[in-house]
Amino acid sequence: MSPPKFSDRKLLLEKKLSRLDFHYEFLSINDETELSEEGLKKNHDRQKTIDSFGRDFTRGEIASTLNHLCAYRKFLDSGDSFAIILEDDVTFDASKFASIINALLGRGATTAEAEVILFTTVNEYLKANTLEINNDHKLVPVVRALGAQAYLINRFAAGNALKTNEKSWILCDDWVRYRRHAKIKISSIFPPIAKSNPEIASSLAQDRSRTSRGQKTLKYILSNLRYKATTYLLRYLWQKPFRGYTSR
Repeated sequence: MSPPKFSDRKLLLEKKLSRLDFHYEFLSINDETELSEEGLKKNHDRQKTIDSFGRDFTRGEIASTLNHLCAYRKFLDSGDSFAIILEDDVTFDASKFASIINALLGRGATTAEAEVILFTTVNEYLKANTLEINNDHKLVPVVRALGAQAYLINRFAAGNALKTNEKSWILCDDWVRYRRHAKIKISSIFPPIAKSNPEIASSLAQDRSRTSRGQKTLKYILSNLRYKATTYLLRYLWQKPFRGYTSR
């Protein structure tokens, strides 16, 4: 995904993609239409976002999320079983990337359940129930991750994401909420095979740095407390002693 205003990013990514034997297409929403007052009423649930997230999304966060949802719709209109979603600030070693993706599709990726497989670094994962992809890489279950620069998604997951997030209230990279509310299995390739391009400043990260959670509703506070308590118990009674919980 690459908005027209970031043509320099598109050129950098296109150089990488040209070395891969994959069909690719650059996608972006029309900001003037989709982020207008009328567009936001149609595409974004402000109150649900505040109740769930503690604040409303920034314009950049909404744009990024709508871009990912746009990619999911395009993917479902195709006859493909999988899609690889890349943001325009991602970088990777093209030959290694292609080799591991091919091995993953041959051994690890599934169409039997809704699944997303992340290619970038994750915050927390489990060492139990991993799947060897090759001698150097494996597929691990994700506990928590932020980042949507590069990942594989199957048709079930794209459909679930669109159904759950039709009027956006889950950020494009909020994989914990996608797992909880859209019933999507989240896995990751370890070690990661893609990362943010250090030569490009992430517009989404800059956008987030200017926000504050100043709109906390009682519904958000109670829901967040319940989730934190559940997560704490799960981590210390199950994931750490029995599942190889690992934090980075």
